[in-house]
Amino acid sequence: MRNVCTKMTKIILLLFCGGGALIAQTPLDSIPVAPAVPHSIIEPMLEKGFDGRSDNPMMPITVSVLSPKPMELTPVNEVDFFFQVTNYTLAPYGNRLHVILDNQSPLVVDQLKRPLTMKDLSPGGHTLRVYAVKPDGRMVSDSQAFAMIYFYVIKKDYQNYINPNTPFLTLNMPSNDPVDSVSEGIVWLDYRIHTLSDQGKGLKVRYRLSNIQGIDDLGKGIFWKNMKVGRYDLIVDLLDSTGNVLSGFFNRVQRVFEIRPVQKAITTTPDAIPILPQE
Repeated sequence: MRNVCTKMTKIILLLFCGGGALIAQTPLDSIPVAPAVPHSIIEPMLEKGFDGRSDNPMMPITVSVLSPKPMELTPVNEVDFFFQVTNYTLAPYGNRLHVILDNQSPLVVDQLKRPLTMKDLSPGGHTLRVYAVKPDGRMVSDSQAFAMIYFYVIKKDYQNYINPNTPFLTLNMPSNDPVDSVSEGIVWLDYRIHTLSDQGKGLKVRYRLSNIQGIDDLGKGIFWKNMKVGRYDLIVDLLDSTGNVLSGFFNRVQRVFEIRPVQKAITTTPDAIPILPQE
């Protein structure tokens, strides 16, 4: 009991001498640690359809192609594509789908009631890839949020075919669409490497952006910052562990995009309204 009283007396004296001394004398393991605030509480609550998240966090986001069916032969070169999405609410300029035909730039789908119609498709085989993206355009990481089919237009051949059992590249961003020079001129290199089991060991992506070249070997994508207004040519290659480009029609992707200046709104003063003399 005497030891406790002695300790209490020292603490009271330290309080009168200054709080800093008390903190300095207090062992670290005796300072209570406040419980961490759940991540979902401190993040802003975004409206569904604009949050980039699954509706039910316990379930995966799934994307599928309803029509055409895999290996289906369509008799005309105008094709309607229908998709199905579960556990992910779509909205214009929010959560949406990106659709890539063969090795082209992605198209945007933000509703499922009407089909995505493509006209003047060349006769022969085509590969269609569709996947969920977030409001900022980057891919959703769920493996089931990606779907791919191979179909034919008018005739059957094997052009534009991806062997799903071999590694291949899907380049999401940047697309061929213009990019507004906002957010410090940031442009994302967003992609996915598709592999089976241990095929992905040592795979990496090489990019050539106009006069800049680099390699991303983490598979998570990168971004370029402070990019100036102008036109950019981009080539992205999927490399094997020895640094050679992997064979496959879609393992080299070429895009051309433009960063355009943002037009600032001009404030105009309305014409003065004349004051009429009172009668």
